[in-house]
Amino acid sequence: MLNTAPPGADTSGVEDVHTPPDLVAEVDGLLGAGGEGGPAVIWLDLERFGEVNTALGRQAGDELLEVVAKRLRAAVRDEDLVARVGADAFVVACPRIATGAEAVRAAIRMGETVGGQVQLKAGRARVRAAVGVAWSPEGDVDGAGLLGRAEAAMHQARQRGGGRPVLASGPASERPG
Repeated sequence: MLNTAPPGADTSGVEDVHTPPDLVAEVDGLLGAGGEGGPAVIWLDLERFGEVNTALGRQAGDELLEVVAKRLRAAVRDEDLVARVGADAFVVACPRIATGAEAVRAAIRMGETVGGQVQLKAGRARVRAAVGVAWSPEGDVDGAGLLGRAEAAMHQARQRGGGRPVLASGPASERPG
């Protein structure tokens, strides 16, 4: 099931970032975008985000979310969609990705873009994300299914550790070669 930002969550300052419920419809739209390849969804969940809130305060956590959103927007193509889907989770939906291997490379790039040291007003924070990716070469799944597979892959990435993305298995994905 797709996670959504908690009721009353502060999404101010996270410019150019969509939030559900429109996300599923927008990903459905990507499925019919045409062109070479198929859509990919990259799910990034910030690790140890709660520690930032505890150690530096909620304002620092909000500032960190703004930094992550800006980094993601700067790293994606114009046609890609960045969405905040939870308190500390983001999705990047990408139309026209040629292969599962290319989707994984994009996921690695997104993880590297988000990761590292961030200087906040209240102090420094180290950021890393668990990253899951799902790719649909044939449009064989709807937007909710693609999002669900990316989220499940993110949970596998979190369990494995090491900061490496996991490509969802199943009919909506191709294992990289």
